[in-house]
Amino acid sequence: MAFKHISASRLSFLLTSDGLPSGFLVNNEVIPIGSLSIDRVNGKVYQLKPNSTWQEIGSGNAGTSGAVVPTELFEELTSASTSAPWIFNLGFNPIPNSVKIFINGQLASPFPITNWDYQLSGTTITWTLTPAYPIDPQDQIIAYYDTFDI
Repeated sequence: MAFKHISASRLSFLLTSDGLPSGFLVNNEVIPIGSLSIDRVNGKVYQLKPNSTWQEIGSGNAGTSGAVVPTELFEELTSASTSAPWIFNLGFNPIPNSVKIFINGQLASPFPITNWDYQLSGTTITWTLTPAYPIDPQDQIIAYYDTFDI
């Protein structure tokens, strides 16, 4: 089984990819009563009860890859073209309306906003020839988006 344990203050989560943990230890970490286990593949949420059992407390509609919880990505982009118009490719299919592109830390404007900088089609980003933020090959271009592909 693959697990990732996230503990913040008194709240604890387990992200799993193939079922429930057995017992109270994951990677030598104690899993407290009341912790949630999120099975991203099967789309189910479980809670560890005081009687040492995991009880299913919810399930959701699965995304295209079976994941219920989207994954947030920060991806540094490199151009697929050598001159304008600049073209970039995302590594995964983004959830609609979740993509934000940053040029050296500045948020770029997507189509159809007035004076847009880029247009997204599937996983392809095409930069306009007249952007508010012209691109230089030395610029750091970061895409932030959500996906169900991971």
